[in-house]
Amino acid sequence: MTQDLFVETILALKKQTEHDRKFAKKISKLFTDCQMIGYNNDVLIEQMVKVLAELTRDKGDWIGYYVWELNFGDDWLEGAVMVGGKDIKLQTPTDLWNLLQMRGKGVT
Repeated sequence: MTQDLFVETILALKKQTEHDRKFAKKISKLFTDCQMIGYNNDVLIEQMVKVLAELTRDKGDWIGYYVWELNFGDDWLEGAVMVGGKDIKLQTPTDLWNLLQMRGKGVT
């Protein structure tokens, strides 16, 4: 897998997630007495995360952490990711790619 394809794929997943959240917010305003959110692509996104992890040999679930816990890097804070005592920026898909390339240097 190339870096360009990896970054493009992560950005597409983020775009779809943002679209889903906007749709859910709008539909909840229309149907205030209903818990319906329209649709949910989390199953597909989770599967894409698994595929990306397989292709990049991400044994540490860094991709899942980036997508779900860091909200595609939007929730990253300085000091949140430390490897070998070094602060690792994990704010963009390129940052994530670079972290994955550190395999064998304290990163699994």
